[in-house]
Amino acid sequence: MSALQFVAAVISSLAWPMAVCVIALVVRRPLLRLLPRLSNLKYKDLELAFRQELSEIDEQAQAARPDTSPEVGDEISDLVTEVNAVAAVSPAAAIPLAWTAVEREIVAALERTNVQSGRRRSPLGSVQLLQEAGAINREAADAIKGLGRLRNEIVHAPQLVQLTTASAQEYARLAAEMIGVLQQIPPLPRSETSAGP
Repeated sequence: MSALQFVAAVISSLAWPMAVCVIALVVRRPLLRLLPRLSNLKYKDLELAFRQELSEIDEQAQAARPDTSPEVGDEISDLVTEVNAVAAVSPAAAIPLAWTAVEREIVAALERTNVQSGRRRSPLGSVQLLQEAGAINREAADAIKGLGRLRNEIVHAPQLVQLTTASAQEYARLAAEMIGVLQQIPPLPRSETSAGP
């Protein structure tokens, strides 16, 4: 083996590992920002489970709960039962179902508090209005926004997220708790709820 053949053999055997290292360094930061937000990531045979976002939302939900826990209404119990049944069949389908119920309660809370924005807002924008009006605290707003972000990840990138039944059931439980928080918002007089244009 000549020196030229030796150098060529070394370069060819190091080319792929070096390319992988360079690519890993280039996409490291975007991947690190994405990974903690997923419940599960599955690529071929590699499956990584992440429950950090649900656990953060649970902490926010605990802080958002009123001092006296309201009784869980039949509607919320029925929702949790329905979402859990769907989660047993298709965990990814259970998330939008639970989020739809949260959205309905956000709209009901806006109507009940007379908070008006002058234009139609997204559910997360409406949550911001409720927070600014003092109808919900920051923890409740953050928990609801977190549920909305998780729903968006499931709906818009289903190929990246492989949910377990337990994760979908946890999402349903947190959604039901936030619905309970929203239902506890009393009607506010118009003078307290004057939001911007």
